[in-house]
Amino acid sequence: MKRREFIVGGTTAGISGIAGCSDSATPVMEFQNFVVPDPRMVSQDADGEEYVATIQNTRDGGEIAVELWYYRSPDTPRPGAAATYLNGEYQDRHFESAKARYFAGGERRDIAVTGDDHPLMESDSFDYGFALWPASHGAVFENTGGSGEIEFRFEYQDTQGYNPREPPNKLDSVGRGKTIEIVFNTVIPPLAKYDIVAEPV
Repeated sequence: MKRREFIVGGTTAGISGIAGCSDSATPVMEFQNFVVPDPRMVSQDADGEEYVATIQNTRDGGEIAVELWYYRSPDTPRPGAAATYLNGEYQDRHFESAKARYFAGGERRDIAVTGDDHPLMESDSFDYGFALWPASHGAVFENTGGSGEIEFRFEYQDTQGYNPREPPNKLDSVGRGKTIEIVFNTVIPPLAKYDIVAEPV
């Protein structure tokens, strides 16, 4: 059995706040910063059917999806997207299992994933590896207007040809001069562009 170490990622995002009207009694949401984790592989190992990845989150706290893949050969190309966007066309590789776990900003820890026997595994020399994906995307907004209720929407601007599901809208209340963090738990297509919109209701 062999192992491979790699990082898969690289998604582009845009975030915007829509202020609504200029009435001081109405919330005016101004974007402050992104909230997206950035997982990096530190090491990986296997013990029987248990595969363990040591992962370092180098950015904000959030959900990280950890995928275990099997490969017929070490020359098999690594996946360019999360399994959900590959339509089952894996070509000499087999998506085995996945977990999503919350990592605090800067946190490093081990994640264990259990694998099973599969027809792809013809000998003890098969390769394996983990693919890591940000599984939450969010933003912090500051309210420079009055108190009120805000609707937050996750909206794709460019899906790169994929047909992903947009997460449901969220409603929350925000006070005058307060900041609010909103996070949508989703794995987005590679290089997709999206907005997170904050709008008074």
